[in-house]
Amino acid sequence: MSGSVAAAQAGTPTDRRRATGQAGRGLTGNTSVSVRTNVSSCSAAGKLAAMTDPGSTALHAAILAAGPSTRFGSPKQLIRIGGTPVLHWAVSNAARAAGTSVTVVLGAHAAEIAPALRRSGASVLLNPGWREGLASSVRAAVRAAPPGCEGLLLMLADQVEVTAEDLRRLAAAWRRDTRLVCAALYDGAPGLPAVFPAWAFQDLQGLRGETDPKVVLRRHSDRLVRIPMPTAATDVDTPEDLLEVGSRTPDRAGQPPDL
Repeated sequence: MSGSVAAAQAGTPTDRRRATGQAGRGLTGNTSVSVRTNVSSCSAAGKLAAMTDPGSTALHAAILAAGPSTRFGSPKQLIRIGGTPVLHWAVSNAARAAGTSVTVVLGAHAAEIAPALRRSGASVLLNPGWREGLASSVRAAVRAAPPGCEGLLLMLADQVEVTAEDLRRLAAAWRRDTRLVCAALYDGAPGLPAVFPAWAFQDLQGLRGETDPKVVLRRHSDRLVRIPMPTAATDVDTPEDLLEVGSRTPDRAGQPPDL
């Protein structure tokens, strides 16, 4: 992928349009981050996906990466696997499922992380309410979904073993019946990454604090497709987790994402 990073402050679509060309205040300390609005359109993503999948349906991907990385001790979004930041892997993999329609939700350490996405082609959404917990980023991602999107792929930046093929399988399963929720199945239960149809956006908007989107998956279990994805069970919370992952994925060193 190529292109400049676009950053938009969390808010309503009208708020984001008004923010075009304006600077957004930083989220940590007194640091500021310059932002401009350029949220990728689902129609563009659909055209790109249609080149390889004539039956593709508009899908927007949101990577949740606003956490403070307290247990890791530094921004884990920038840690490297195979010489490449994990957030680059996430953006590249998401693009394989959603084309150009990818947003990265940042919060803590945004001033450090945003420059690393400058050439990624993804939009960057600043979530000023990141201290509330995961739910605030989920709500921000829903608000950032471009008009006309039929599905929102939510994924976590630190699920570093999830592959592009995993996300393609998930997206393909959802496209077979866009009325259904499609979620990864691991550790005996469904979880993120998951694709939520538009009718589920209101449920996601109702989440608060550290409430996980798994709540929505359980609530609608009768309309849920579970896609086995053992790779999603791994996330990186500590330096020890990173060492363990590195010992299992040495092959990634020769396969950097196309950013």
